[in-house]
Amino acid sequence: MLSFRTSLGLLLAVVAIAQQPATTTIDDGRPWLENPPQSTPLHRAAAAAFLNQNAVAERALTRIIRDNPGSRDASDAHKLLSRIYVRTGRYRSLLRNFDAWAKAFPNSTDVQTEAEDVQQFRNLPDQSNGP
Repeated sequence: MLSFRTSLGLLLAVVAIAQQPATTTIDDGRPWLENPPQSTPLHRAAAAAFLNQNAVAERALTRIIRDNPGSRDASDAHKLLSRIYVRTGRYRSLLRNFDAWAKAFPNSTDVQTEAEDVQQFRNLPDQSNGP
């Protein structure tokens, strides 16, 4: 049997956790296809990236970065572009994008998290499929 203090402490912890705002992260668009929280250019670009509409997503993400440099959306756009470039074997574009992202957001935890993974693509040629 839990004491009153222990029960009260657990209740307060649960209430505190429940009151924390839900974080929405942009990754590759999956969460935004079924229940988009809002229709913003970033969410539409994430959905296009998930659906392999890479040209559409790339144009939209580049526009977000150009129009809103320094914003959270611009950082998320860089992250999505990096994912597109890795998935499509466009390593030079990946490195250009990552270097621009790191320069624009030097203290970003997303940049720091991705840095090690991206470095393995340095000095690799772009991949190509087809003739």
